[in-house]
Amino acid sequence: MSLRKLKKKLFKSSSHHHDESGLSTRSNSASTSEIFSEDSNRNVSSDKNTEEHEEQTDVLDDFEGANNLAQPATTLVLDVCQFTASMGSTILDPVSKFFPIVGDIANILNQVIHIYDVAQHNKKICGVLLDRVTVADAAVRSLKIRRKEYISFFTKSNYVALLGFANTIKEIRKFASEISQLSKISKYLRAESIDDTFRELAKKFDDYMNVLQFAITIDSKIQSAKDSQVIKEDLGTMKNYLELIGGGITNVDNKINDVLTIISTLNENFNNSVNHQPTADDPLNINDYEFDPNSVSGSKKVHRRTRKSDRTDAAFKELSIQDDPDISVNSVSVQVTILKKLQASEGIIKFIGLCKDKDNLFLVTEWAENGSLREFYKSHPDLDPEKKISIALDIARGLNFLAAVQMLHRDLSSENILITLQKKAKIANFSFSRGTSEATRNIKANIKNVRYTAPEKLRSLADYKNQKDYREHTYDTRCEVYSFGMLLWEIWELKIPYEDDESIISIREKVIKGYREKFSPGVHPEYERLVSSSTCGAWNDDPRFRPNFTEMFLTLKKLYEIMIQSESAKNSSNIQIKEDESNIDDDCMLTIDYTSFGDMTLNEAIMKHEEITKNHEEDISVKEKIWKCFEEYAAAGDIEAKYWKGYYLYYNELKGPDELKNQRDEEAMQLFKEAADEGNIPEAQLRYGNYLVKLKKASAAEYFQKAADNGNVMAMFNIGKMYYIGIMVKKNIAEGERYLRLAACNQNKPAIELCKKVNISW
Repeated sequence: MSLRKLKKKLFKSSSHHHDESGLSTRSNSASTSEIFSEDSNRNVSSDKNTEEHEEQTDVLDDFEGANNLAQPATTLVLDVCQFTASMGSTILDPVSKFFPIVGDIANILNQVIHIYDVAQHNKKICGVLLDRVTVADAAVRSLKIRRKEYISFFTKSNYVALLGFANTIKEIRKFASEISQLSKISKYLRAESIDDTFRELAKKFDDYMNVLQFAITIDSKIQSAKDSQVIKEDLGTMKNYLELIGGGITNVDNKINDVLTIISTLNENFNNSVNHQPTADDPLNINDYEFDPNSVSGSKKVHRRTRKSDRTDAAFKELSIQDDPDISVNSVSVQVTILKKLQASEGIIKFIGLCKDKDNLFLVTEWAENGSLREFYKSHPDLDPEKKISIALDIARGLNFLAAVQMLHRDLSSENILITLQKKAKIANFSFSRGTSEATRNIKANIKNVRYTAPEKLRSLADYKNQKDYREHTYDTRCEVYSFGMLLWEIWELKIPYEDDESIISIREKVIKGYREKFSPGVHPEYERLVSSSTCGAWNDDPRFRPNFTEMFLTLKKLYEIMIQSESAKNSSNIQIKEDESNIDDDCMLTIDYTSFGDMTLNEAIMKHEEITKNHEEDISVKEKIWKCFEEYAAAGDIEAKYWKGYYLYYNELKGPDELKNQRDEEAMQLFKEAADEGNIPEAQLRYGNYLVKLKKASAAEYFQKAADNGNVMAMFNIGKMYYIGIMVKKNIAEGERYLRLAACNQNKPAIELCKKVNISW
C-alpha cells in the first residue's frame, strides 16, 4: 500500500455497525450544537453537588438502572504535559501544534529509562522497548530541529498519525512498567499474554514509523528474530525465578501470591493518599504476655515476653517517636498493620502488632533466638561456605519480597538481620521503611549505617551539604542493592566493613573515592563478581550498572547449587529520518480549527477540566472551550479525546436539553467503547461495562475485568461481586475474593462492607 493510501486510511471514516450492545450511528443524527445548548449564559446552580459523577452505589443490586453503576472517583489525567498556556492566548502556527507531541515523547522516554533502570523483572524486554522509544524520540526531535527541510511533513494526516504514535508510546510505557514489577505482572502471566502484547505494541509502533516515514536502519526480520530471542530469555528467566524463589512470593503452584498486590496497594495508599488511609489494627494487650527478666538482647530497648495462650516467645522493642515530628502513633499503627502482612515472606521477621504500656509503645515481633547476624557469626566463627550462601539466600528472598511490594528497608546492616532458632536469616528493624515511590526522609549518618551506605547517598548526606562533592540523590532500590553487597562481603569475611575505621568522615571519603573492601583468598569467584565486579557488581559506583535483586537471588541460588550461568547482551539499532518524497496538496495541510478553543493542547484541556471540577466552578464558557478541544482532537482520531468527548456528552457538562439525553448517551457509549477497546482506558472500560449491565449483556464482565486489571478500583468491586455471587458469569469464589480484597485494600466502601459481611480477610 502506498504512503498516500496509508494516510487516507487513517482519515477514512469508519462505518458504524450494530454490535451486541445495540449501538449504531444515526444517519440523520442531530449536530453537536443541537445536542448541547449553545446558550453560554444559561443559569447554573452554584450549589451543584460536584460528586454526582463519583457515585459508589452498588452496581449489581439492580440491573434495570444505569444509575446503580459504580463510577470512577477520579478522571483520567495525562502525566506528561504541564498546563503551560492560558486559554485565549495567541494561536500558534499549525506546524507548532506538532511540538507538544515531541515534548510528550521526550518525557515518556525519560520515564521508560527510569523503568528500565529499576526493573526487577523482564529487563531485556524493557530494554528492547526502550530502544524503540529512543528511536521515536530521536526521530521527532530531528523533525523539530530540521522542520524547514521537512515542511511537507506537517499535514493533517501526519498530525493524526503522530497523535496515534504518541499514544502507542504511552501504551509501551505502561506495559514496561507493569511487566517489570512482580506485583503488577500477574494479569499477563495468568493470560500468558506478555509475548502477544509485546508483539502487538511492536507492530503498532513499527506501522506508525512507516506511515510517518521514520525509517529504522535494521531489517525488520532481523529485529523480529532478536525480539523473539529477548522475549524467550526473559520469560525463561521469569519461569525459573518463580520456580525457585518461594518464600511467600509464590504459592504452591509457583503462581504469584495475591498478597503482593494487596500489600503494594496498602503501602501505596499509606504513602500517597490522605483520604484513603488503611485502617490500623487494634493494639495488643500487654497483660496477655509474661515478661522474661532473663531475656538477652543486643539492645536494652528489646526484651522477650511469652504469650500466655500458646507460650510463644515475642520480641518487644520500645519505640521512641516523641522526638520525630514526622511520626505519630497513628501512622506507626497503620505501618505495623501493613508490615504484619509481610509475614507471608519467610525472609522477613513476623510482625505481631503494637502494644501500649502506660507511656511506652512497643513493636512486637517474633523472637529470634540467635540474635542478630553479627552476634551469630561472632559466636560461630567457623561457618562453612554453604551456610554463608544459605544465609545470603534467606536475605535475598526477603529483599525480593520487599521489592515485589515496592517497599524499601533503608537501613540494611548485620544488626538488622536476625537469626532464628532454626538458623534462618530474617530481615528486621523496619523503623525507616517507606515505599519506593515516596520521597526519602533525611537520615543522618552514623558510624553504623555509613558502612553500608551507597556512594550516591553519601554524596547527598545533609551533614555534608557544603562539601564540593555534595549531590542530591533519592534513596532507591539500587541503594539497597549496594547495602546488600556490603552484607554479602560481611557474611563471607565474618567482620563488619571498615572495622578498623571509626570515623564517619574517613569512611565516607574512602567510598566516594572508589575504595572498597577486599575479599580474602578462597572466595568463590562468582560470589566475588556479584559483589565487587567493576562492570556489574553490587558495589559499582554507578547505580545503573548494579544488579537487581532478582539477578542477585538467581546468582546466589545457582552458586548454592554449583550452577552458574551468564547473561547475554542487548542489541540496539540506529535510526534516520526519511524525507517524505510524495507530493502533498495544499488542501492536505493541517486543518484542525484551533480558533474555537484557543492555544490549548489536549493535555491542557484535561488539566483545566480537573481544575474547575476541583474548585466547583461552573463557567459554561470555559467548559465550551474545553469541549471544543476534546471534539477537535477526537475528530483527528485521538483516543484520549474520544473518551473525554464521551464524558462531556454522558454527564451533559454543557447543560444540553433533556429531550436529547438519549442521543447524547448513545454517542457517549460509542465513544466509551472505542476508548475502551482501542485505548485500553480503564475509566472507559468501566463506564461501557456499566452500560452493558443495563442491557443485561454478559460481556459487561469482560470490560469490568479489563478495567480492574488496569487499576480501576470500582471495577475491582464490580467484577469481584460478579464472580463471588455468580452474576452474569460463572461463579468463581476464588477470583471474586481476589478482586474484592484488592478493592477493599483501595478503601472501596462497598467492597469493605461486603468483605466484612462474608468474612473475607484483607
